[in-house]
Amino acid sequence: MLEPTGDYLKKRKAELGLSRGESLEKIQGLLDEMFAGQTRVASLNNNVLRITTPSAPVASEIRLRQVEILQKARQLAGDDQPINNLQIQIRA
Repeated sequence: MLEPTGDYLKKRKAELGLSRGESLEKIQGLLDEMFAGQTRVASLNNNVLRITTPSAPVASEIRLRQVEILQKARQLAGDDQPINNLQIQIRA
């Protein structure tokens, strides 16, 4: 099972720096609305948003909704964090 979102995001903010952490937090909120706690933002590096999920069906749904997710994530991240691509990883 995935660790609680709040704990995970605090850890990621410390690792990545405040502004990037804020972008990740906003994007995580979007994913939580779309996939009800079944996903985690793993990173946002080199303009690539990496998302993890323990579920292959959820990974398939993310792939199907990739364009929508990228558009919304770009709006949330703003110009400081450009997002050009999305990668999905299945992890328990």
